[in-house]
Amino acid sequence: MQIKLTKPIVLAPGASPIEELNMREEICAGDMRFLRVGALADPTIDDLLTLAGRLTGQGAAVLNKLALSDMDTVVAEVLGFLVGGRGTGKTQ
Repeated sequence: MQIKLTKPIVLAPGASPIEELNMREEICAGDMRFLRVGALADPTIDDLLTLAGRLTGQGAAVLNKLALSDMDTVVAEVLGFLVGGRGTGKTQ
């Protein structure tokens, strides 16, 4: 899934801006490693951005610069995985 950013992120002067994040369609057990068990029921912003980083392959340097409106979009997608709103693979 592609998430188009409303405010592109520039990490360094002259660097190409990051205009979208590509989020995997599936979450796996490894994505949840080192998150507290309560993160499923009551995740913090840190938990959600950690998962977003794992699902997009982007580090904190990028995610920390998200505009709040873009963070809302990214967090909503991650929450969809946690509350069962998004599929995590094909079913038979």
